[in-house]
Amino acid sequence: MYFVISFILLFPSDAYAYLDPGTGSYIMQLLIAFVLGGLFAIKLYWKKVKDLILKIFRLIKKNDK
Repeated sequence: MYFVISFILLFPSDAYAYLDPGTGSYIMQLLIAFVLGGLFAIKLYWKKVKDLILKIFRLIKKNDK
């Protein structure tokens, strides 16, 4: 069984397929949604993230003294 699966994965046949313009626009839509979603999540949790970063830097400065 592993031999058959390995053979299929190592020697794929030609698909004769193409990406139409709708596929490209869908990929762009996913990319834009991912970026905007990430920015929105950062906006929602900015105070918590900022406080965490400041706390880390305060600990580093305190340890340096």
